[in-house]
Amino acid sequence: MNSVNEKEHEDKLRYMHFARYTLIRVISFSFFLININWLFINLKINFLFGMLLSLGFTVFSLAAIVEQLSRLKIRKNDLPLTRKFFYSESILNAFLVLCLKTPIGKWMLPFLMHTSDFDIMLGLLSIEIIACLIAVFRLFKINRGKDRYLKVIKILEKEK
Repeated sequence: MNSVNEKEHEDKLRYMHFARYTLIRVISFSFFLININWLFINLKINFLFGMLLSLGFTVFSLAAIVEQLSRLKIRKNDLPLTRKFFYSESILNAFLVLCLKTPIGKWMLPFLMHTSDFDIMLGLLSIEIIACLIAVFRLFKINRGKDRYLKVIKILEKEK
């Protein structure tokens, strides 16, 4: 009976460590869906540069998701690949925002036809940049041990 309680306690600790990354997983999966959607759009319009760029970011986001899922078994705070993914994604989105109203933007996003499409894309890219900043800030807090889950985890560890 005692070993069952110890197993339950260990499971609680493991899932609490894993829950620290819930927001990061949600944002990462959202970016995976956005990037795969961008890939399908580029495939449909047969735009090679866009296909390669979106394929690269789709694979990068998938690798970040796998790294996060590994935290169920490995109790490390740092997610270096995920952090690099969010930095890269925010840089790409900032670049696209800067290029949006230029001929480069029309070349990189050929599926945008009207001015209103560009304005909608500007809003979406801005939201993506904000999501990246939120994720990086959350990763920073987890890495420094300043997140709220850590307090609960320490209380659970003392109950052992």
